[in-house]
Amino acid sequence: MNSFSVFKTPISKLVCCFSILLFFSTISNASVDSTKKESAFLQFLLKPHRKFVQYIYKANTPYYDTSFYQSLKHFTTISLPLIYKSQDIRLEESNANSPIKKLTYKPNDSYIIGLMFSNRIATFVLNTGITIKQPGFNEKGKTKKHLDFNFNFYGKRLITDTYYKNYEGFYLKNSNDFTSNTPIDNTPYLLKPAMRLNAFGLSSSYIFNYKKFSYRGSFTFTEIQKKSCGTGILGVFYTYLDLLDSTGMAPVQFKSYFNELSQSKRITFQTAGINLGYAHTFVIRKKLSITGSIINGLGIDFTQQQLLSSISVQQKAALIDKLNLRFSTRYDAGKFFFGFFYIYENLIKKANTNLSITYSNTKMLVFAGIRLNSEKAERRFLKRMRLL
Repeated sequence: MNSFSVFKTPISKLVCCFSILLFFSTISNASVDSTKKESAFLQFLLKPHRKFVQYIYKANTPYYDTSFYQSLKHFTTISLPLIYKSQDIRLEESNANSPIKKLTYKPNDSYIIGLMFSNRIATFVLNTGITIKQPGFNEKGKTKKHLDFNFNFYGKRLITDTYYKNYEGFYLKNSNDFTSNTPIDNTPYLLKPAMRLNAFGLSSSYIFNYKKFSYRGSFTFTEIQKKSCGTGILGVFYTYLDLLDSTGMAPVQFKSYFNELSQSKRITFQTAGINLGYAHTFVIRKKLSITGSIINGLGIDFTQQQLLSSISVQQKAALIDKLNLRFSTRYDAGKFFFGFFYIYENLIKKANTNLSITYSNTKMLVFAGIRLNSEKAERRFLKRMRLL
């Protein structure tokens, strides 16, 4: 499970920090003399935390088939991932007065070096601030990432993915398709600095063969798949996308080519539907695992277009197609491991008979890590804090 939180105001930061300091100072003062009787206030303060810790450390009979996969709940993993996240927005006008019917926009992304911690409770990915620029980075303009939030939960029966992205500033990926007909000011890419994207996605799927198949083994490093196994997947999804550019969706240089896109300054759509798919992990000589999954979704979409004249056009409800692909490979030597995983989501819709939109969301990690048995240290700390 990946966890992320955002504090939006200085007051909330102060309140949070004060609450944490109060909690730990209270416990620390109480733990100085463990023979003293706890006050009613301290018992009240510690009660929910103790119940949670007892639940986490409670010895349970495994719900899964231990011959197929193994839990690593007593270990904390530390890994160094190279992270790449990106989006593609493809707008296609079938009646365009051009041999090229589509415009593909992308934000200017970089590779990020992160720091990942995983344990029995959650997986946290921290941004170290170290980036690796892609070739042509300086020619692709500036993208302002006002917010980029991802949350992936891998439970024993359910996997849940959600994201929210607020980007400003894109470049035309297929600029070269037009250079033979129309020069683009002697630059390799045409820029759309005013283009803004708000995207939200939520999906949740049920794992039928959860007693033998582990998604956690492939994507969170907290379990190890010991035997090859597969499972069917069934779930639901919801997607919201809002694309805005006050100058029009088509570049000013190509207004004569794209009549409808040139007149549209905002496209908003919402869609919801059902997912159906399959996942399989192949285990080779116990240490190498390869996982692939394909989940296809079918949903109903509602689209609204806003023209430069500020007239809004509500389109009829239509069917859309959604594809989610996951791939992971990992070599696991016990204490040390390394590998790669890739998550790709593609949503295709028709705004009307003439205009179609494809939105793609990609996340890729290359990682190497180490596992440390942290149970003794965890118990010592929790006992000192009077939580265990």
